Amino acid sequence: MRMRSTQQPLSTLLRQFSTTICHKKSKTPAFIFDIDGVLLLGDKAIDGSKEVLADLNKREIPYVFLTNGGGKLEEEKAAQVSDYLNIKVDPEKMIMSHTPLKDIVHDYQIENPNVDEDPFHLIVGNGAYHVAKESLGLTNIISAHQFVSLNKHAHPCYEKFIASNDTLNDIISIDDGDARDNLFQGRCPKRIGSVMVLHDPFYAMRDLQIIIDCLLSPHGEVTLPAQKGEKVERARYATTQQIPLIMTNNDFQYSNQFHLPRFGQGAFQVALRSIFDKVTKTPLDVLQYGKPMPVQYAYAKKLLEKQLATNHQFDHIDHIYCIGDNVDADIIGANNAGEEFVSVLVESGVYVAGPGTPPFTKHTKPDFIFQNVAAFYDAFINK
Repeated sequence: MRMRSTQQPLSTLLRQFSTTICHKKSKTPAFIFDIDGVLLLGDKAIDGSKEVLADLNKREIPYVFLTNGGGKLEEEKAAQVSDYLNIKVDPEKMIMSHTPLKDIVHDYQIENPNVDEDPFHLIVGNGAYHVAKESLGLTNIISAHQFVSLNKHAHPCYEKFIASNDTLNDIISIDDGDARDNLFQGRCPKRIGSVMVLHDPFYAMRDLQIIIDCLLSPHGEVTLPAQKGEKVERARYATTQQIPLIMTNNDFQYSNQFHLPRFGQGAFQVALRSIFDKVTKTPLDVLQYGKPMPVQYAYAKKLLEKQLATNHQFDHIDHIYCIGDNVDADIIGANNAGEEFVSVLVESGVYVAGPGTPPFTKHTKPDFIFQNVAAFYDAFINK
């Protein structure tokens, strides 16, 4: 195991941890777990992960799950992880990439019910429409699928693509927001007020096109749909970004059961930025959520303190150990979160040491490196 020299020696932290756990002092450590590559690979549990959580439950030690995953409600993700790990997961401990948006969602919620005046919000990503409506409580929303359903010329290749596969069309309609949704029926948006990418897009080419349309239409006024027989006025893109863009996950890669890393929403953002720069010659402005953004760790700390309020053994959190497999997300995030956060890198997911692995910098160097989460936990319990 290796550690960053700016932190306390390992022996000191181990001694503090052991004293706190064994003698039940007023201070307690707390834990923040990434999920993919730390506890799970796809739907398979990583060795020892279930036992770590079971022991924390037994000891009543505060912990939360902090994932850059999306497209599901917190309750749904907790149920999924419970099933894969065969251990009950409390939804109150689940933080998805979009979850901290709940604290600011009122800034984007539409108050005036007059749909002729109010803008809609374009919701992008697999399952994102469901999340925006049920988890974030947004109402004036339109999915990319609905956008295209209003005007088949918005992305004609997409119409041909889904027309050839009825099952695929059904999946997209359910996950991406059915155009017959009661919140949407009969309501034609005159203006898009913001774009929210809440999960990895299912159909990237369609979504790249439509996002650019909305970001660069003057004041977000994308005319939809053209009436039958109506002459279409040709238009140009604006030269600057017109409306806010929110994205909830900047992970370029993630791990599953495939032997090579998979591209995530961060890769989609790279493509989007490249297209935006090509069209406007200006940089794209993104309001970024998800790890490594500090807002995720502030939200996690708030939930940990909430657990502490009902804990009869401890009344103060000492260190917060953040266990992850992605240097760019988990380690940078923990290192920048504050002095009480300790970064722990595990080699069971994205990070693989060896030839070609970039050297650590002062921003990316973890406090500790372990083979997996069980090895980390065993070191702190048994020493």
